[in-house]
Amino acid sequence: LPTGTLSQTQYIIDYMSNRSEYKEIDEMIAEIPDDASVIASPAFLAHVSARDEVYAYPSDEEADIILLDSRDGQYNSNVIEQFREKGYYVKEQKKDLYVLLEHKSVLLQENEQ
Repeated sequence: LPTGTLSQTQYIIDYMSNRSEYKEIDEMIAEIPDDASVIASPAFLAHVSARDEVYAYPSDEEADIILLDSRDGQYNSNVIEQFREKGYYVKEQKKDLYVLLEHKSVLLQENEQ
């Protein structure tokens, strides 16, 4: 899957070649609560942009969810460990596709309800 900018033709070819991966990403994003604040990799920003609080990764902001595009191998275990130190846990991960981290405070709120 792509990194950087693609021509319209390249984008269509990439999309057609990787439909199942795009479907998985769309399904995962659909499960994020509408009221959750999100920090997202640039590739996912448009998919979460209707929320009240959306920040582009990297960001110094805190958010309920961090959504990282791991298709380019940029997000290794060191990056994930840095988020764990800040109170996040890996909620869902698909190797070489995405990493979804959630802040532990969200889990605590869910358990209180």
